[in-house]
Amino acid sequence: MLNERILFIDAEAMVIDKPAGLPVDTPRRGGDSVVGRLNELKQGFQRPPTPMHRLDQDTSGCLLLARSPKARSLLQKAFETRQVEKYYLAVVDGAIEQDDGVIELALGKKSSEKAGWRMVPDPKGDKAVTNWRKLSERDGRTLVEFRPVTGRTHQLRVHAREAFGRGIVGDRVYGVPGGPMLLHASRLVVPREKKATIDVSAPLPEYFGTGAVKPEDVIIPEDALSESFLAATGPGGQNVNKVATAVQLRVDLYRLGLHPNAYERLKQIAGSKVTGAGELLITARKYRTQDANRQDARRRLAEMIAAAHIVQAKRKPTRPSRAAKAERVDRKKQRSAVKQGRGKVQFD
Repeated sequence: MLNERILFIDAEAMVIDKPAGLPVDTPRRGGDSVVGRLNELKQGFQRPPTPMHRLDQDTSGCLLLARSPKARSLLQKAFETRQVEKYYLAVVDGAIEQDDGVIELALGKKSSEKAGWRMVPDPKGDKAVTNWRKLSERDGRTLVEFRPVTGRTHQLRVHAREAFGRGIVGDRVYGVPGGPMLLHASRLVVPREKKATIDVSAPLPEYFGTGAVKPEDVIIPEDALSESFLAATGPGGQNVNKVATAVQLRVDLYRLGLHPNAYERLKQIAGSKVTGAGELLITARKYRTQDANRQDARRRLAEMIAAAHIVQAKRKPTRPSRAAKAERVDRKKQRSAVKQGRGKVQFD
């Protein structure tokens, strides 16, 4: 049921976590779709909500819906003026040398009787721009965060193939076939004039792997780090070997370039180790050499960053539908009738 996948809801809008494999629009050949199941999302309203944008059938994650014609008009304006921020996570086949970049590649539609249609690079096509950032690498694959500026059909999938050479894992058309497509709409930010900004994250599907970011995969920018060496001390505070072997690592959290949700979770994990200036302090004095303590400090930082990435977002509780409320009232009446009938004996 789609009502079990609601991430955000108020009187104006709703965000659901669309599962992979479910198209937004009903296919021409027929079949299941989000549009065909909108009645599951009424949540007490007479009319069902309206999807405000599209996600490919095999893409999971945040999908915004308007709950009234007036809300639809306001949200449409936010899309048209490019105020809406969309974040995607994808696993790209192959290693990527750069840490981040911008893909500017116009796209056009190409059709053939044999292969059907697909989007291809076309200088005369529609302008398409995507910002991207590398998050981690493992086993010859790269976890990438995409932030599209434009919203062309199949934009991220084509841009990934053209920019990185191989495309997204599981993409049967533009990438590397085999298994589910590893493309997820992870976060959606929608500013509103008279209401609070919608800022919602969808949990990463299990088929991405619970260890999507492991400590050994974390890439830490050197410009975010500074370190100093401290003299080791023994019992009573005396200097044991007169050599500064302990390491204090200062980490500029902002320069780590984390996803906003991971940034906030990292601060929660670090707790009192974060200063008022937004620096994380890690002191390593376990080993007798500077190099060993330096590695220990960086390892601990990588573990904290990995933990900040794998925490799953919590779905917000939703209000019960009218049908559910009516069913609950009927059950209470039945229980009340049973209680009232207990102990009574009828005589002929």
